[in-house]
Amino acid sequence: MSTRFTVRPRRIGAALLALVVAGWLAWYTGIVPGGRMTPEEQLRARPTFEQARTDYETMLDDMRRALSAVVPTLQWKTTLSKQEGSSFCERPFTKIDGTNRANFTSGVAAGAIPHEAWPDAVRAVDAIARRHGFTDHASVANQPAANGQPAKHYTVWADRYGATVELGSILATSIEVYGACFLEADHHPGPTQTQAQAQAHRPAERPEDPATETTLWRLNLS
Repeated sequence: MSTRFTVRPRRIGAALLALVVAGWLAWYTGIVPGGRMTPEEQLRARPTFEQARTDYETMLDDMRRALSAVVPTLQWKTTLSKQEGSSFCERPFTKIDGTNRANFTSGVAAGAIPHEAWPDAVRAVDAIARRHGFTDHASVANQPAANGQPAKHYTVWADRYGATVELGSILATSIEVYGACFLEADHHPGPTQTQAQAQAHRPAERPEDPATETTLWRLNLS
């Protein structure tokens, strides 16, 4: 069972703020094309949390394979992407029963994406992100190695619900999804997909070796 956690603030600069501020304004005010929706109506119009989780994990698995095709030297520490935990939703959804949001990780790959391969890596991930609705894109860092410091790469995609996909690579590489708010299946009024059905679409993950288990890392871009 996943654990609840406090969502950590993300310090990734003005580029991401410019990318998602318009979407967040619509999200917080409930203003959408064609009129105004209440927070409850917005969530009922979204997929279930279980459906979103399956989509996020499938997307991350596809992105891992795409990156490995571009940079075959990447060595992933886990066999599949996974949910890191779940948290309570932020406003305007804080008082709605049955809501959930979660973060997801590709796991960490030993090795960085070389600076000369970064454009191809971004294009490969971008194609997959757009298929899953992450159509807004901003580059946060694209710096070659200099003065004894390693190359620094970080780029972000956002979707209409306020979720982000974040690809980063310095000494290691990871892809993370910071998910949006959704109703869990047993609180969603529309056609639902249960957790068991959702998980059935993905193969079981092999147990990790505790000696090689890697904690999800975040880049310090300050």
